[in-house]
Amino acid sequence: TVSRIQESGKDSFGITATARWLNVPTMRATDAFAIGWGGDFALMSSYATASYKSLGIVDGKTSMISAAPNTGVGYSVSCSYYYGQALDWVRIYAKISQVDRSGIANVVASYCHTTLSIGVNSVSYAKDATSITFQVSGVSDTLSNITNFSY
Repeated sequence: TVSRIQESGKDSFGITATARWLNVPTMRATDAFAIGWGGDFALMSSYATASYKSLGIVDGKTSMISAAPNTGVGYSVSCSYYYGQALDWVRIYAKISQVDRSGIANVVASYCHTTLSIGVNSVSYAKDATSITFQVSGVSDTLSNITNFSY
């Protein structure tokens, strides 16, 4: 979702993206979740939250792995909590802002599930926010969703 934040002289938005596991994954290591945006919006702040089945939200299970100026932000997330509770969902929130003007910008959210891997090495963002690429040491699956918003 994209929500306008009222700030005088600026176009500011809050972007929220949520990835939810519908089935518990067999392989549970460290995954990655990222969002990217078009336009020349600067990242003002961001955070990621992880919730685990039967536990709820658990602090300290996400960590920023990438922040690209004016294009995107990505986080690693642990697929399991101690004692085997599986990840239920992970959510990224980012506040972005630029000088007031008009246009249309793309937003992309992409989740990378590492299946046989030692982790995600890096994240790259397309400047037009049409794709996010994860550099993984091993094997992974990704799922992305793209939308746009007017400003």
